[in-house]
Amino acid sequence: MGFPFAYYDLLDAFAKPGCAVCALLLRDAAQFLDKLLYEFVNDRQMQRAFRASYGLCNPHSWQLTGYRGGALGAAILHAAVLGDIQAKMDRFAPASAALTGISRLFRADAPGEALARALEPQAACMACERLAVAESDAISTLAQVIHLPDVQSAYQASEGLCLPHFRQLLRQVSSPSDLKAVISFQAAIWSKLEAEIAEFQRKSDAHYGDETIDADEATSWLRAVGQVAGAKGALPGTRRP
Repeated sequence: MGFPFAYYDLLDAFAKPGCAVCALLLRDAAQFLDKLLYEFVNDRQMQRAFRASYGLCNPHSWQLTGYRGGALGAAILHAAVLGDIQAKMDRFAPASAALTGISRLFRADAPGEALARALEPQAACMACERLAVAESDAISTLAQVIHLPDVQSAYQASEGLCLPHFRQLLRQVSSPSDLKAVISFQAAIWSKLEAEIAEFQRKSDAHYGDETIDADEATSWLRAVGQVAGAKGALPGTRRP
């Protein structure tokens, strides 16, 4: 039986900290931004797409600034966006100062509304769009192979999925036995995390100051944030047109 690449990617991701799907999306985002800066910055089609979305969403825009040697590429891409913005602003010069009093009441838009609409992005963040496809593929593949012993073992030994991705998986697992298994695996993972958080809280009390907080307990609150919200920067769809 042949497996899609996502199957092997998931097995590898389950061995890493945090949500396995989030780990894959963070990897894919990094790969896309790397190619954008170093391979496609002068590609006309890519530049048009970058201008249409007015750059990337906030998280991916700032992630773009972290690439060594990427300053020139980022400058080229964003200069094109600023050029489009300025061109639109030039076409929306302020109305005549004579437009006052009762005539303002009959204008279709409030002052600045037409320009504000013109400056809305015409496309979603390119990185988020690609992550949305990768996310769908990963969840779909996991739902299809969750019955396999090696996948179940990898899931149980991992930190499971974050809540957003667990919800998506629940909606795609059709087999009652597979669904029961997934719920059991995730419940056990979260129960262990809850116990670690409880110990972190208890040992943080001055009455138990002589007890050492171990590494798992010390990071439990951070892992809880990731489990509830997803890994930082991993969830697509942060900005829509």
